[in-house]
Amino acid sequence: MFLVLLGKFGVLAGNGLVYTYTGELFPTVIRNTAMSSCAMFSRVGSSVSPYLLEMAGFNEFLPWIIVGVLSLLSIFLCIFLPETFRQPLPDTIEQMPVTQWFAWPWASKAALKRKFTKKQSTSLELICTTRL
Repeated sequence: MFLVLLGKFGVLAGNGLVYTYTGELFPTVIRNTAMSSCAMFSRVGSSVSPYLLEMAGFNEFLPWIIVGVLSLLSIFLCIFLPETFRQPLPDTIEQMPVTQWFAWPWASKAALKRKFTKKQSTSLELICTTRL
């Protein structure tokens, strides 16, 4: 019963927090695209969720174990999100801070800067040019 309640709580909390984190993580120019992507993934999840009950044919507790494990995994992955408390949100992609994947949040920021400094290119990079 504990895992059932933990799974339900995790799904509800994760669904509410996805929109909060998405709004803070992305700059203004791509925020709408990121929010719509989160909405799409939540709809995919709700489309797949009825099939979890079919897993009960293999084991009675398998659907609840899957939901509980996915909830705990999402909580664990939230540790790696950058802290944005009392910091101005980026408005452009150039203002986004350079983050390193799988950098431990409790590591020294000075040590991470020394380890992962990137030199900025002075040349402009042209991503896509199309004429309609």
